[in-house]
Amino acid sequence: MKPEAYLINTARGRIVDEPELIRALQEKRIAGAALDVYWNEPPVSQDPAVPEELCKLDNVILAPHNGGATWDVRGRMAASVAQGMVAMMRGERPAALLNPEIYTRP
Repeated sequence: MKPEAYLINTARGRIVDEPELIRALQEKRIAGAALDVYWNEPPVSQDPAVPEELCKLDNVILAPHNGGATWDVRGRMAASVAQGMVAMMRGERPAALLNPEIYTRP
């Protein structure tokens, strides 16, 4: 990457070599980074264990894995859940059922 480049990772934490990213940021080999995901995800505990070095850098923006959490997206997610619950109560197959092989109508 060029020294003026910014790394943005909203995909998966393990596609970026986190220790190398930290070194590149500390040595100013890249301009900065914005991270919504981290190497230790999913976390093995409540805390995703973001490296302390990343938290101390002024050329990094860290988000708690909620980069896609807009009001619109969260509203549509809630509506989808509610529609699925209503469908189940009616004895219908929910549209977003992820394991249809176990679905049986009562």
